[in-house]
Amino acid sequence: EVEDEATLFARWENGATGLFVTSTGDFPGTNRLEIDGTAGKIVLEHSKLSLETFEPDERVFRYDESKKPKETKKEEFTFETKGSHAKIIENFTEHLLNGTPLIAPGRDGLNQLALSNAAYLSSFKNKEVALPPDEKEFEELLEGLRKKSAEKEAKKTTPDGKYKSRWQVNW
Repeated sequence: EVEDEATLFARWENGATGLFVTSTGDFPGTNRLEIDGTAGKIVLEHSKLSLETFEPDERVFRYDESKKPKETKKEEFTFETKGSHAKIIENFTEHLLNGTPLIAPGRDGLNQLALSNAAYLSSFKNKEVALPPDEKEFEELLEGLRKKSAEKEAKKTTPDGKYKSRWQVNW
């Protein structure tokens, strides 16, 4: 009664759209962040950040091929990666000791939880849901799911507590 994958489609008030796809059962796994805009694209994958920009804005040449850019500008940056969780814990320690700004403040976690709750609500109710989702409606959904839930027999194996390499986030 848990999910191994999720696909979320988002629409902003200004008409922009977004797609988020994730899975915990995708071997060997893909860690990629891609943001496409009307003036370029950013891709983060395998310790490499690439930025591709073009002029004019895509909204200018969308309907007129003669205005399409002949050339795009592409820049690539590589950086040392450190396990995402290790970096966040290190940053939190630096925040406590030296006042370093947090890279993952608690407010971000609450925003991510609101997004997750809205996705569940949207999926189960089969309707679009605005952010933040209606907390009462979400609680009612959870209560209904709890009532339908069936207990599963626990696995008889005891994990060693060490994640295998495939579960490491490799930004």
